[in-house]
Amino acid sequence: MGVLYENNSGTWDPVRGLWVKDGSSWSAAEKAFIKQNGNWVQVYPAPAGIVTATPSSLTFSTYINATSNTQRVVISNSGTDNLTINSITGINIPEFLLNVDTTGLGGSSNITIAPGDSGYIDVAIYGQTVSTESSLISIVYNSGVLGIVNTSIPVTGTTLARYATISVNPTSV
Repeated sequence: MGVLYENNSGTWDPVRGLWVKDGSSWSAAEKAFIKQNGNWVQVYPAPAGIVTATPSSLTFSTYINATSNTQRVVISNSGTDNLTINSITGINIPEFLLNVDTTGLGGSSNITIAPGDSGYIDVAIYGQTVSTESSLISIVYNSGVLGIVNTSIPVTGTTLARYATISVNPTSV
């Protein structure tokens, strides 16, 4: 399966839309098919796997030299063709390390998710410096016609000091 092309004055360009005439009016076609080896195959819009992450961003809080609670992100294929995930990685920064567990997808690379199906990743941070910072989880996948796509899940992490402070008022008795 590939991209549908049209001849534009000797140059072959990808089709950006299809139109159908109904009587005297034109309207955008929703789908187009061709017969290939005796079977009808959809060619427009071109089938593609599409990553949908729920939730679409994460926020953590932890203490220095400690791991936060785990949060789950569901990775779904909202496209019309198989989704092949090439890699899922957490982008570590000096303030915190991202721990991305891909067991719920069956691995961290070359993962296939059928249209409408999903898996999950579990994410936590390990705080290294007292601060609030942002990073990303990168998901690189093959979307079919669009080729290799990189999508990201934003992650915000707050790392707190391990000790608490107490204020006493009045200061003397």
